[in-house]
Amino acid sequence: MKNKDRPTIGFLIPNLLGEYYEIQSFSVNQSAVEADANLIIFSPFIFLTNISNKKEFIKTFEFAGKENVDGIIISSGAMRGYFDIEELKSLCTFFTEIPVVSLSELFEEIPSVLIDNKQGMLELIEHFVRDHGYRKIAFIRGTKSNREAELRFSAYKEILEEYDIPFDKTLIFQGDFGFHSGQKAVYELLD
Repeated sequence: MKNKDRPTIGFLIPNLLGEYYEIQSFSVNQSAVEADANLIIFSPFIFLTNISNKKEFIKTFEFAGKENVDGIIISSGAMRGYFDIEELKSLCTFFTEIPVVSLSELFEEIPSVLIDNKQGMLELIEHFVRDHGYRKIAFIRGTKSNREAELRFSAYKEILEEYDIPFDKTLIFQGDFGFHSGQKAVYELLD
């Protein structure tokens, strides 16, 4: 039941375990505290042991609605590991009676909060090359289904090309935004 004195925000996130999800949940919670709003987190990971079943996965989010929240924030970028873009768009537009905001994925139909991943990565890699003289720069990719990860990887390759640094696929490692995949990539690099 919503509190009539304070707005209640629903936050839809696919998982609560792992550094990426924990940081995002913590940040949204901090923002809710600062805005004097209640926060309800909806995550299928709490209820499901097998989150590969998309139908059951989506049912968890259907608990969010005008009866218990005044607005919804959807961690769309994090959802890309579970849904293709059309499925994600359907989820984002499912809630028609309350305001919805997408984090990390752009949808014309709803407001979206985005980070300029490409520009940030361009500046970082260029800093390594121009200011430090590095020419052998390893890169841990995020999941290929994640738009933000692909923008960062594209920026990495663009700076290498701009500075005539050969692309070396032995310096590229596949990650999944989890601590362990990053740790594994570092071990492989050091070997």
